[in-house]
Amino acid sequence: YEQEVRMIKLIKSADKTISSQPHNIALFKVPHDAVHEICMGLRISRETEDLVRNFAKENNVPIFQVKMSKDTFNFERIKIEVS
Repeated sequence: YEQEVRMIKLIKSADKTISSQPHNIALFKVPHDAVHEICMGLRISRETEDLVRNFAKENNVPIFQVKMSKDTFNFERIKIEVS
């Protein structure tokens, strides 16, 4: 049901590395046209949400907000309209 694509690259080929504990964070550039949709998590910050909304609007990418279901022990994806 999850039709996602994952890519594996060598950490040493990262475009940028952020020092962090317990592990460093390796960042890689991804072509914008490779992004088909964005799912925002439960704890997304307002600052990050604003960045996501701007990216989605500029690149015509649908956004979904993930929320906990009120009826089941599951998550729901709610489509967000970008204006």
